[in-house]
Amino acid sequence: MQLPFLVLSGKLIKIDAKKRLAMVAGVQVIMAAVTFLAVSPSMVIMGSIFNNIGVGIILPTMREVTQKNVPERLQNTAHSLADAAYSSVSAMLALTYAGSISDLFSVKAMVGVSFIIESVALIIAIVNLRERNYNKTKKYAIQYGTADI
Repeated sequence: MQLPFLVLSGKLIKIDAKKRLAMVAGVQVIMAAVTFLAVSPSMVIMGSIFNNIGVGIILPTMREVTQKNVPERLQNTAHSLADAAYSSVSAMLALTYAGSISDLFSVKAMVGVSFIIESVALIIAIVNLRERNYNKTKKYAIQYGTADI
């Protein structure tokens, strides 16, 4: 499921990176909700599909953000560090947390905690987008003399 989004990454680049990050957070919230409410294996598979959609969006976005913010001579190092942070360190922490919560409570409890964490990430992304849009509107209003100063 990641492949179509990776193939479409050239088209996805037309969407602002912060909006794509919000999309990923939203997809992950949907994934956690579907998995939490799962009553059959097909619902768990559906949750996995949403997870893969998120990965398919985040990987090219991660590359783009790194490409834009790092000097050209450090691109390879930066991409390697981003991969390590995303794939290695974060995966290790997430799997440790998931295993601990599952062992102490249940898998459903672990998915519930994941839903809460991912919801917080989505809220932060939405607030960031709204704040950014507000600042753009305010800047435009000041520039063209329509602001209430």
